[in-house]
Order: sequence, then C-alpha cells, then structure tokens
Amino acid sequence: MHTIFPFHVCCYIFRVPRRVFIFLWMLQITWGN
Repeated sequence: MHTIFPFHVCCYIFRVPRRVFIFLWMLQITWGN
C-alpha cells in the first residue's frame, strides 16, 4: 500500500499518538508480507 495519502489522512496520522502510529505501521508491514 505505497500510495500518496490524501491530505486529511496525513493530518489524522499526525494527530494520533506516536505509539498508535507505530502500532498501525507495524500492522501494515505485517499485512504486506
């Protein structure tokens, strides 16, 4: 899922806590494999 995120999605990502962002990012990598 290496696509350009919409602007509102980027804003949402920066709004969430860093731990939550890293957690979701790790899940994305797991699903990618």
